[in-house]
Amino acid sequence: LTVSDGSLTSTDDVTVKVSNPGASRTVSVPITVSSDDAQEGGLNTTGGQSVRIDSPDDELGSDGTDPMLTGFRFPNIPIPYGSQVDSAKIQFGADEVNASPAAFTITGEAADNAATYRTTANSISTRPKVGSVAWAPPAWNTVKESGAAQLTPELKTIAQAVVDRAGWRRGNAMAFMVS
Repeated sequence: LTVSDGSLTSTDDVTVKVSNPGASRTVSVPITVSSDDAQEGGLNTTGGQSVRIDSPDDELGSDGTDPMLTGFRFPNIPIPYGSQVDSAKIQFGADEVNASPAAFTITGEAADNAATYRTTANSISTRPKVGSVAWAPPAWNTVKESGAAQLTPELKTIAQAVVDRAGWRRGNAMAFMVS
């Protein structure tokens, strides 16, 4: 790539990837800002469930004895409206060891473009939901583990329901909740 404004010229390498229309492709969307993952649990001073968006890690299921609903928002999904979703999974990483069995329910947010999370009480649990997938992962025995044990089961029915929404557009955000 060479760019010139008439007096200055600059050159750099550019890679262009071309996909055949309709061909399957893999998309990986990380969470990069604190307002794209949040935890709801524990009573706040106004009597509702408090929501935290500033935690350095997210608890799944509970934080000690306090039940948690955890939301994960994936921004800028490069999938157009009506595309076929072949697979959708979330890969977690363990930051603590826990040998206790766990059982979670994962739901999607029924939204055309999921909003970032706010600290408003009950602001995760009041979001409209779509689909439900049970997940009973094995114990997480190693700190910093990010493998098969931390990979959710197939969530494509939830993702497909969102991508099929009339208001869904390429570049929108999709969110999931784990309880």
